[in-house]
Amino acid sequence: LAQIRRVAAPQARVSLVETVFASAQRLYALVDLEPLPEALGERLRQAEEAIYAAADARVRWSPEELASLASEAGFTEVHVQTEAHRAPRLVTRQHLAQWFSPGGEKRHTYAAHLARELSPDELTAVRRLFERQLVQQTVAWTTTVAYLTARAGW
Repeated sequence: LAQIRRVAAPQARVSLVETVFASAQRLYALVDLEPLPEALGERLRQAEEAIYAAADARVRWSPEELASLASEAGFTEVHVQTEAHRAPRLVTRQHLAQWFSPGGEKRHTYAAHLARELSPDELTAVRRLFERQLVQQTVAWTTTVAYLTARAGW
């Protein structure tokens, strides 16, 4: 934002649209956790929520923090509005393969994050549940976006 502010014309209006990753669709919310042991279902929820509470600022920022960053960069008349967009999404085997691949050191997958809290057997049980309930199913996928408008007041 500071770089945008430096090159913006005096009194320029700036509009940004950003996906709010901290409010991303939770995969556990797409399935019925009832077939899992109660403790595993709760640990799955906690493990997935921990992804979004991670130290990585690219994931955990809030719309309020976006507004603060814009103000700190020197923008005025800063406004942020969020909207949740729901759209149908077909969950394919490829989605599951991506979510449950081991990942790597630079690209952490859903499974890699869950493996911090779940045993290999528990992770297998979760994957099987997702396969039974989600593959080739169309789900209501929610994406939250933040709309920021501001003025580059000189």
